[in-house]
Amino acid sequence: MKSSLSLGLMLTALSAFAACSSDDDGAVRNVGGTSSTTAGTGGAPTGVAGTGGAPGTAGTSGGGTGGGAAVTGRLGTAALIDADGNVADATSGIDGGASSSSSSVMTVPAVATYKEGGLCFKGTTATVPDASSYGTHWGAQLQLDLKRVPNPDAPPAPEGDAGTDAGAIGLVAGSWPEGDVIGFAYTLVGNDTVAADKGVPNAHFRFKALPEGASNTDDNYCSNRTPASGVEERVLFSDITFECWTAGNPSLAEDPISYVKTPDPNKVVDVRPNPKALLNVSWQIASDIAPVGPIAFDFCVTDLKPIFKQ
Repeated sequence: MKSSLSLGLMLTALSAFAACSSDDDGAVRNVGGTSSTTAGTGGAPTGVAGTGGAPGTAGTSGGGTGGGAAVTGRLGTAALIDADGNVADATSGIDGGASSSSSSVMTVPAVATYKEGGLCFKGTTATVPDASSYGTHWGAQLQLDLKRVPNPDAPPAPEGDAGTDAGAIGLVAGSWPEGDVIGFAYTLVGNDTVAADKGVPNAHFRFKALPEGASNTDDNYCSNRTPASGVEERVLFSDITFECWTAGNPSLAEDPISYVKTPDPNKVVDVRPNPKALLNVSWQIASDIAPVGPIAFDFCVTDLKPIFKQ
């Protein structure tokens, strides 16, 4: 596996579902539609008017409710994950690495650690005090850049260091073409053996993807999930919608896709061609107002697999 450094990126985090089932041949049937404290606008998981929307009714761990044309796919092999958070899969061209981010307010700071075969994440979100505070209390997320490339703006290596990992301190997320990939499968394994949920929140959990050309601070494509420890999740691009806390928005399987044309507070949403390429995917634990309160998490992402067209 290619060696690289896991870099922290400045991020912000911040209801369409799809029901999935599988056959014994590994086919997927979809019958439904580092650390940073810089936060953006984000959606309110409790559905506060004007700030976001409810995650939606809970479905199975493979998805939720929704509608749309049937899509078939097949599972690829699990990507290789090393103890430095590097992730690689030759079949889909993934060659990237993990990092983490969190809001400016956490009850327990979020910490990402890596091991052979797993990207692990632990912490506790803070209670959002009011509907106008999601931008500073949005929660935490574990991010995976799907492809890392040398930062073109990084300073040149010192003279005499030509044989070192050139540009290692300046690796950034590059464009990862989707090709025949239509989604991802993964398993969350909880590390907290005392808690009933084993460290995997079964609500206020989102799987996200950032298209090429999108803004980390303004554009949010996500899918609200109801995961369980040790149970495989399968998320198609058709499940991942623009600002998933609002129903009816376009998914990453559609063309064109939505984006934020101007930054907040004067957010204007427009559409652009779907680049069919991603910068990263991420797993977010979204904060909420009382009475939900702080949300504790302690899990590892394992068995990350691309889902290909059938």
